Amino acid sequence: MRGRSLRLWHRWFGVIGGPWLFLVALTGCVLVFYEEADHALNPDLFAASTQRPVTGAPIAPAIAAAERVWPGSVVNFVALPKRVDGSLHLYLVDRHDHAGAVGAGGREAFVDPHSATVQGSRVFGAWRLARANVLPFVYKLHYELHGGPWAAWLLGGLALMWVADQAIAISLARRSAKNWRESVQLRRTTQRHKAVFDLHRAIGMWLLPVTVTMGVTGVYFNLNAEFLAVLRVFSTPTPAHADRQRKLNTPLYAPPVNADAALRAARDHQPMLNPSALAYRADRGVWIVHARDPHDITRDYGARFITVDARSGAVLGSTHHAQGTAADAIMAWQYPLHSGKALGWAGRVLVLLAGMATCALTLTGYL
Repeated sequence: MRGRSLRLWHRWFGVIGGPWLFLVALTGCVLVFYEEADHALNPDLFAASTQRPVTGAPIAPAIAAAERVWPGSVVNFVALPKRVDGSLHLYLVDRHDHAGAVGAGGREAFVDPHSATVQGSRVFGAWRLARANVLPFVYKLHYELHGGPWAAWLLGGLALMWVADQAIAISLARRSAKNWRESVQLRRTTQRHKAVFDLHRAIGMWLLPVTVTMGVTGVYFNLNAEFLAVLRVFSTPTPAHADRQRKLNTPLYAPPVNADAALRAARDHQPMLNPSALAYRADRGVWIVHARDPHDITRDYGARFITVDARSGAVLGSTHHAQGTAADAIMAWQYPLHSGKALGWAGRVLVLLAGMATCALTLTGYL
């Protein structure tokens, strides 16, 4: 590709992909503070109505209460409260023989762990004018434009082309400047078009490492199967312990070992365990206890996974998401990098600035 072809690609990518890139970047800026904003908007959901410390409160009654409210559903994930007076955050999906119990998108329920009272619920990303739906709506808009799998796939293609376009932009920036220093500077000029050009070029170069990271990690999330196919050429991801178990002929919806027993089994196996969530795989009959660990990249749900047999209570294995093969490590870093949480608050601010810069790039590109 010569200079003219590079400019032609860059121009038309901006014209066609710019509006979508602007929307994804703008929503990404909001999602940098997703958890904090969601909790601030919905204290009635995330704070337990009894206002009592949740330490030691049982989980199984809350799960049973939610499944009674939505018959034919099963709780497949429980996020434990991060605050001492928080509610349990449950995710429900349809049982295989009860389609429509909560719908294809599932349902989130917020349950007081002491009274087992369902305080509220929402369908993730639903088109509904309610404050509980604001942040999930923005989240779904960010990764699939509310267009389903095809839209998510197209956004993954956009992310891939954006990575290629940024490589082209480096070449164009170097060609349009006398040296690298000039390509990141704003010249003093009274000519509007030159000032806009300098601003466009400089913004793109200033945050290039961050925006390229956003593009690559975006490909991972939206073109996951394709990303993993390429990754497997170099390294093989380690199968999760749950996936190594034989698939049951009939999903186990009423496990003999409930959530509290699974948590006790995980603690017996690892006494210093700091649990953050539980997942349930009815198709395999296993609980997966998520726990925070010194090796974690972020402090969200933790990347230590203890798999417990839901029939016998036996611990089937304990793994850490970031430890294992090179492929495991690469996969473990994708979300922390995309969210900026790999570098704590500094990283999140960098991602926010990168989102703002991308919005500015698309706007100045049209001027």
